Amino acid sequence: MRGQISGSVHSVFSSSLNVSLPGLLLHLGLTRDGLSVLGIALPEECLHSLLGCAQVGGRATVRDGVLRVYGAGVVLQVHLGALQVVPCRVPYLDVVQRGDLLCKLEGLSLEGRLGLPADETLERVARVLSEGADTDELRQASISYLLGRGLGLTPSGDDVLVGYGIGLLMGGVGNEFCEAIAGEDLERTTDVSAAYLRATSEGYANQEFIELASGLKNGALVGGTIRRLLAVGHTSGADGLWGLELALRAELGGGCSAPRRIWHIRHVRQTM
Repeated sequence: MRGQISGSVHSVFSSSLNVSLPGLLLHLGLTRDGLSVLGIALPEECLHSLLGCAQVGGRATVRDGVLRVYGAGVVLQVHLGALQVVPCRVPYLDVVQRGDLLCKLEGLSLEGRLGLPADETLERVARVLSEGADTDELRQASISYLLGRGLGLTPSGDDVLVGYGIGLLMGGVGNEFCEAIAGEDLERTTDVSAAYLRATSEGYANQEFIELASGLKNGALVGGTIRRLLAVGHTSGADGLWGLELALRAELGGGCSAPRRIWHIRHVRQTM
């Protein structure tokens, strides 16, 4: 966001808003809600006055390193150079860490919490994604089926795809998925979903997913992070975690019993 840029308010919610700038959908949210990979987290006292008077289509500019968003009688100014940059690239997890995460996710029974109808087509898609696609065509067809499917600002199918991509990135095997997303027409879904899918295909995720992966790497308790992710939106959290679960199943060759066996073999070798 260098130079002089003009844009507009894209969408306004109770505790955040999106600003549309050339080539960028920028999310302005509250620090208490966690950092979106798409944007900036601000203290409530900074954002509160604007949320009450911002309107879709309102003016937004970037000039001399300052983002300005205009509401009725209020101008929010954010000095971009003063912001702390938070790393949001998805870290790699080893097979034991991914196995532990898969066990935790399988214990949530996410299939019953999704925003998509549990029909035969979704079952086939889940089987393709979780068992590893037999062909590129099958994988692409599954992605095409999910893209834009469902209601809301981020349709459930897109949330599943974002979670799936994050799961592959955790295993260091996300290149083919990123290429598949790049081959889709993202105009079939919402602007917000398209922005999240692009971020995932470039290796990035929201702060809560980064905290989840970092916690597993460091041996920390991650139950609280999973609960926060599960509480996102009406079903968005469950959709995303289910996609993550499908990716881990595909990578690890089944349910969480497989990585447990791997851990046992490694443990025996280390103690011999």
